[in-house]
Amino acid sequence: MTTYGDDGMDVGANKHQQTTNSFSVFNVPNDEQQTLFSMFFCAISGEPPQDPVVSPKSGHVYERRLILKYIIDNGADPITGEKLDESDLVTVKASESVLH
Repeated sequence: MTTYGDDGMDVGANKHQQTTNSFSVFNVPNDEQQTLFSMFFCAISGEPPQDPVVSPKSGHVYERRLILKYIIDNGADPITGEKLDESDLVTVKASESVLH
């Protein structure tokens, strides 16, 4: 049975539209979702990292092997340019389902 609201619209359809339009992952505004999703991808490769680490200099996530190569070649964080050592990196511990 279809129920119509004061505006003459199908209440069920409107409710579904409101739900899908207002759904927000992590319960944050859509414009901030891009930033949150980028936290789960390597800042160098753009891929989900198998062995994620975070640089305390930029706060970005990296695939360990890629950032280590970058540190060897450049000695700095690729985002900020600040001096970065392997010992500065912070290992990210998350379940496989979050990272993949």
